[in-house]
Amino acid sequence: AKIPSDNVPYPIFVYVGLLFWTLFSNSLSNASNSFVSNEGIVTKIYFPKVILPIASITTNLVDFAVSAIMALSRSTILCAMPRGPCMAIHCMVSNPGSVSLTVGTLGSVG
Repeated sequence: AKIPSDNVPYPIFVYVGLLFWTLFSNSLSNASNSFVSNEGIVTKIYFPKVILPIASITTNLVDFAVSAIMALSRSTILCAMPRGPCMAIHCMVSNPGSVSLTVGTLGSVG
């Protein structure tokens, strides 16, 4: 697709992209499933409904943090640091689509 990667190794480039897509996809599906699976709590008693998707997105953020640490270690192993202290962070920040996807996921809770 001729996407510029700024000399980032392909495995790191793809892995970082999958990190954000997995965060978005899992957060959206788990947040919507949390209402369906906890229907009894939502309909029978007064319960702040925003807690359910926040809890599911928080667990996905923990999963994302562990995967981001793995991306950092993989970029260090592959010596993929042409600019800045860490190439995985550079990939995450330089890709505006991944940043907007994450912000959109977190903003869709409220």
